[in-house]
Amino acid sequence: EIVSRDWSSDVCSSDLTELEQVLSRFPARKEVGLLGTPAPKSKKFLDRRLQELGSEPYFEEVGRGLGIPREKLAASPDILRTFMWQITQNLTHQIAKDFGCAYLPTPSKSFDKNFVLFENFYTQDLTHTNEDFGALMLETIADFYGINL
Repeated sequence: EIVSRDWSSDVCSSDLTELEQVLSRFPARKEVGLLGTPAPKSKKFLDRRLQELGSEPYFEEVGRGLGIPREKLAASPDILRTFMWQITQNLTHQIAKDFGCAYLPTPSKSFDKNFVLFENFYTQDLTHTNEDFGALMLETIADFYGINL
């Protein structure tokens, strides 16, 4: 099935409303920087971890809510998750422009040509990155602000 870019942007925009509300409270927005978020982990990794973690109550509940047996829970395709991630990054960048904030994108050396996060930045949970990704982001921030680490 085809997913409309406009529909996807609308869905992601509604998720970023809270960010706009928070930014509107800062009087000196030029001193605020927004960071890009990590690219998605691979479907292969996520599916394997879902099967390993599937017996946890949270995943049992998710499966019931979706009407899917726990053992059949699977991540959406990489192409869909990376598409939605790119939209979110573009919207965050636009919000930064609209509010006069700096925007520091996710370093391109953290993801592959398909916008999937490199495995050396994974943790074993489904969403978080590791200290190497944190160090890369700190380096990105320092470079942006001209700080020597």
